[in-house]
Amino acid sequence: MEIEKYFFIASGAILLSLLLTIWMVYVSHARNREIVLQRDQIHELEVQKLELEKLKSIASAEEEQMRRIGRYLHDEVGGNLHVLLHLLSNPNTSTESNSEESLNKAVELTRKSIDSVRMTSQELVPYFLINFGLSKTIQSIVDDANDIPGLKVQFTKSIQWQIEDLPQELTIQLYRLLQEVYSNLLRHAKPTEIQIYLSTSDAGMQLLLTHNGVGLSQSEFEHLSKTGKSLGLQNIAYRKILIKASLTYQRMTPLSTIEIQIARQDLSFD
Repeated sequence: MEIEKYFFIASGAILLSLLLTIWMVYVSHARNREIVLQRDQIHELEVQKLELEKLKSIASAEEEQMRRIGRYLHDEVGGNLHVLLHLLSNPNTSTESNSEESLNKAVELTRKSIDSVRMTSQELVPYFLINFGLSKTIQSIVDDANDIPGLKVQFTKSIQWQIEDLPQELTIQLYRLLQEVYSNLLRHAKPTEIQIYLSTSDAGMQLLLTHNGVGLSQSEFEHLSKTGKSLGLQNIAYRKILIKASLTYQRMTPLSTIEIQIARQDLSFD
């Protein structure tokens, strides 16, 4: 009897210990699961916040672009058309030379208005890019820039495979990124000389902008794009992520650089 009694006591103790262990494991698992869920919720909220900030950045950039286009159309095209209307409705016909001068002014204003509409159209839909490709579009940007007094821009390239082989959407997004980088450079760095170099190789593709303006370091670019102090840099940072590109700013003397690189495996060829 004594042996059976101790046996039952020992068995009960073992069973109780086993149940207690199972309960502790269950509680620990439940707690860990709760911690993981809370961590996932926090991470999801952070991701949502980040995505919201990106969307706000894009919306703000697009709104600013619309305002810029609106101002441009009002100031440039509207102004030209008002003067053109005045010339056409009140022609100075006192002498043949004055009449010819008014006609020449009207022709020049019409040409400027057409150029303004073309530039605005290119801002909205890059028809030139779609029809002629990235290389010729960059060359067109360079040609337009060299008409600006005090600015000299050069474009060189080294091509192993054609940029036109890229999917159209990727080409457009790359062009938009280049546009943002280039316009931000003109606006803030105030360079007088810019070199744009485009290369394609087995490693991927590279766009390198070298300039003699006020350079920006990589740490400054990352800080400004994250703090929201520069909407342009925020938009650049987002577009970079969109096409899986690496973007490197280097401030040097006398020339600073901005390098865009996309690895071959991220080019998504059709």
